[in-house]
Amino acid sequence: MSHISRLSLLSLSLVALSLSLAQAETLSEAGDTLDDILIEDQLAINPNTAEPEQMNRSKATSSDGGEFLTQINGVSMSRFGGRGLEPIIRGQSQTRLNVKLDGAYLHGGCPNRMDPPASWAALETYENVKVLKGVQTLTQGGGGSGGTVLFERDTRDLAQDKGVHGRASAMASTNQTKLDLLTDVVAASDKAYIRGIAQIKNMDNYKDGDGREVRSSFKHKQAGVILGYMPTMDRLFEFSYEKNKFSDALYPGAGMDSPKEDGDIFKLKYKDKPASTKIDEIDAEIYFSDVNHLMDNYSLRTTPAGKPKLRTPTSSKTRGGRLALKSSVGEKTQLEYGIDIQNNRRDATFNNVSLGDKVLSTLWPDIAIKQAGVFVEAKTVLANKQSLKYGLRVDHVNASHAKANTQSDLMGGRTANQSYQYYYGTTAKDKTENNIGGLLRYEKGLSKDVTFFTGLSRSVRTADATERGINKWVASTSDRWVGN
Repeated sequence: MSHISRLSLLSLSLVALSLSLAQAETLSEAGDTLDDILIEDQLAINPNTAEPEQMNRSKATSSDGGEFLTQINGVSMSRFGGRGLEPIIRGQSQTRLNVKLDGAYLHGGCPNRMDPPASWAALETYENVKVLKGVQTLTQGGGGSGGTVLFERDTRDLAQDKGVHGRASAMASTNQTKLDLLTDVVAASDKAYIRGIAQIKNMDNYKDGDGREVRSSFKHKQAGVILGYMPTMDRLFEFSYEKNKFSDALYPGAGMDSPKEDGDIFKLKYKDKPASTKIDEIDAEIYFSDVNHLMDNYSLRTTPAGKPKLRTPTSSKTRGGRLALKSSVGEKTQLEYGIDIQNNRRDATFNNVSLGDKVLSTLWPDIAIKQAGVFVEAKTVLANKQSLKYGLRVDHVNASHAKANTQSDLMGGRTANQSYQYYYGTTAKDKTENNIGGLLRYEKGLSKDVTFFTGLSRSVRTADATERGINKWVASTSDRWVGN
C-alpha cells in the first residue's frame, strides 16, 4: 500500500525572531516574497491528487488552520472576523467537512460560526496537516461529502531525540499582529516523554489597502501538555490536555462581538502493532472537547441608540472515540475496520440585559446529537500501478431537544416548540437515522506525481444543531431565526 511517510523535521520560519532551545541555528532573513509550501514526498498540489496532501506546516504564513489550508488548490475560505476562518473545499463547508484536531472533533459555540473547528487549530503546534478532497475514505467519520481535514501532532516522532529540546519564538508586525509568543518543549527518555506547549497572541484590527481599519482584533492564550509512555517501540499510550482562552474578539458587520470564549480538549490514545496476531495495527482514542462562548452587543462596541443590550451565552460539549484495526488479507489487500462514536450537546440562550438579563428565547434548546458508526474499508493493489479501494459505512444517529418546551422570561416570548409549530407546523421530536455510506475507487499511477482515478461514493450528513432547532425569536421585531 502506497503511503506518505511521516515528517521527521521540526522547523519554523519566523518573520521577526526565532530562538532554538536545542541548538542555535541561523535563519535567513524574511524577504518580500512568501515562503514556499513544503509538500511531503514532492506531491504535486492539484485537485486530482489521489493520496491525501500532507504538508509541513512550518512554512505557513498564518498561524490559523483555516487560512493555512487555502494554499491548496480547491480549498478556499470564508472569513467572519480575525479568527472565524472557515475552510471551503470544492464549494462545501461547515459540517459538510470532517475537521479533526489530532483525532478529536470540536464543534464551536457560535451559531453564526464565529469559531469554526479549524480556527481552534493553533497551527504552530501541529506537525502534519492532511487534506482529503471529497469522499476518499469512510474511516474518519460519517458525512464528509466535501472532504476531510486532519490536523495531526506527532510527539512520539519528536521524542526520538532524547533529552530536553524545543523552540521558542516571538513575532510582531506593523499591521494586525501586535504580539505572538510561542514555546514548545519536549523532554524524552527511552520509554516516556512530556511535551509542553504555550502561546500568547495579541492581534490588532487590520488596516486594508486604503488605510481603513477592519474590526478583527482578538487575544488568545493557549497551553497544553502531552504525556506519552512507550513500553515497546510499537506500543504507545498518550494523554493530552489543551486549554484555549480567547477574549475581546471583534467581528465586522456582525451585531455582536465575543468578549470571552474558553475551550478545553482532553484526549487519550493507544496505538499498537501486535506481534503474532491477525491484526497488524490497533489505533484507539477517546476525547472530550468543551467550548463555552459568550457574545454580546455592548462590551466591545457601543449599543445603537434605542436598542437593548443583548448577550448570548452558549456551550458546546463533544464526547467521542474511535477504534480502528488494520489487517492484511493475502499479500495485496489491506483491510481497515472499526467503530467510532461522536456525541455533541449544544445549549444557548438569547438574553436581554437591559431588562435584567431576562431570557428572550432558548437559542439552542439543549440539542443532543448522538452518532455511532461502523466501517470497513479495503485497498487491493493490482498489477501495473493499479489499485482498488472499496468500503461500507453505517451510522446510527439520534437527535433530541431537551429544552424545546422551556418558556422564556418575557411576555410574548415563545418556546422552541411554539416557534417550530408556527413556522413548520410541527414540534420537535426525537429523531433516529440510519445512514449508509459507500465507496468504490479505482486508481492508476501514471507517473510519480500523476494519478488517474475514478470512483463512486455515497455519503450522508446528519443536520447539525443549528439546522435542526435554532430558535431566535424576538417578539417585538422580525429578527427571527428558526431551524427546521
